[in-house]
Amino acid sequence: AYKLVEQPGGGKLGVFVAKSIRVEPNASIKMGGESAIALVALDTFDIRGNIDASVATHQASPGGFSGSLDDSSAPANGRGPGAGRAGTTTSGAGGGGFCGIGGAGGTNDGSPGAVGGKPSGNAELVPLMGGSSGGSGTMDSGSGGGAIQLVAGKKLVVATSGSIGANGGGGWSSGVVNTQPGAGGGSGGAILIESKIVEMAGTLSANGGAGGGNTSNYVAKHGQDGKTGDAPATCEYTSESSAGGTGAAGATTNGGEGIAVAQYPGTGGGGSAGRIRINADTADVSGVLSPQMGPCAVQGTLKK
Repeated sequence: AYKLVEQPGGGKLGVFVAKSIRVEPNASIKMGGESAIALVALDTFDIRGNIDASVATHQASPGGFSGSLDDSSAPANGRGPGAGRAGTTTSGAGGGGFCGIGGAGGTNDGSPGAVGGKPSGNAELVPLMGGSSGGSGTMDSGSGGGAIQLVAGKKLVVATSGSIGANGGGGWSSGVVNTQPGAGGGSGGAILIESKIVEMAGTLSANGGAGGGNTSNYVAKHGQDGKTGDAPATCEYTSESSAGGTGAAGATTNGGEGIAVAQYPGTGGGGSAGRIRINADTADVSGVLSPQMGPCAVQGTLKK
């Protein structure tokens, strides 16, 4: 069954309900659309493949905020409560914030960079919302990662081969002159898991996307989208260019600041970490969480 429901104060949630759900080791479920998504198994939920609510660059993510489309080459602020600020003639745009702070844009004159987005949302993930986008520069900014809730009536298992992602998108590169800034990366999104028994031996990742670098010799240096696992998204750096800030991952909750030098355009800041929450009566968490267990990844109990 499927139903689209309103979350008080938090937009819409698409709810899919089945008796049991199993994702095979070589299978992948890609989430799309604009609304946050809940997959509910009345009995058991067995994840051995991939469930993905991540986003690529400026595309829409389920429950997240899309990056700014900069067709006019006029920098714009990002979208969402943790939106990064727009780039300027001297600074790349700021990265999106969610659990942490988005990275500031890199400047080419030593002035303060465009600020990254502030933290937003709450550790309970109620209402369920995804991440915010970075500010745009000369081209499009990275979108915030999506929001997904996985529920099982009896038991939910994420096997060692299983992964769940809600990663942010990377910011695009700058122009070819030093007044054309790079775009900020989007923050990670939200993953909420609830069951009486949870066995988590796989990988959960809600990482930020990297900020955009500059275009050196007309070769674009876009920021990477947030990765599955605990490795940060990066933006290429060479002796002929400047790099965007890294996306938050692992133990890092804030997006990295852009790196810029005087003769090149400002670069975008990286997106912050998203949020992960596991609610269970009994939980065995032995897998990889990124962000790692702490302020951005928490365990709670089920409401009686």
